[in-house]
Amino acid sequence: MTRRAISIYMAATCAMTILAPGRFACGMVLVIELCLLMLFGTLFRALIRNLKLQQLNSILLLSMIVSFTMLFRQLLVLLQPEIALQLGFIIYLPSISTLTTVFLFEEKTFSLKQELKNNIQPALMFSIYTLLFSLVRDIIGYGTITVFTFSGIYEKVLFHSEKISAFSFLATIPGAFIISALILVFYLAAERKIKIIDRAGVEK
Repeated sequence: MTRRAISIYMAATCAMTILAPGRFACGMVLVIELCLLMLFGTLFRALIRNLKLQQLNSILLLSMIVSFTMLFRQLLVLLQPEIALQLGFIIYLPSISTLTTVFLFEEKTFSLKQELKNNIQPALMFSIYTLLFSLVRDIIGYGTITVFTFSGIYEKVLFHSEKISAFSFLATIPGAFIISALILVFYLAAERKIKIIDRAGVEK
């Protein structure tokens, strides 16, 4: 995954977490989908290269990712209908970000092992971000921790967030947008400091 793709992928992942319901269980499902898409998409692209079908790369990848997403959604409807209902169209966002930011913009060709490493590492990093973001919204916004099980969604109530309206606001999309904006500001500030330190080291 190139630096440009990582930046776009980060923006797409942030957008996905903002629109998603502020439940940790929903974040878990999106992370599973995100990682599986990246894994099978990378393997499928290697298969395309081995079969000498690079001219059909975009069409084949699009077909594979759309088919996988539809299959994933159907399994989710069967196993976790409540989460499938809560996520709605958001279930399709990981496929869009994965295809456009990684597979269509990748310029260099690596070995399968190196390509898996290049693509899976950023996916895992943003998966951790998605999980933490969903967990914070779940705890602060609803006063709960929700996880999905084979028997349905399990909810652990920590406190009643209705008593503090500011907490409930963070569970909404505007509240998630504010949290995401603050995280982005801190990230850009840290990245700028790192660049300044690197330049100072080069000058010495």
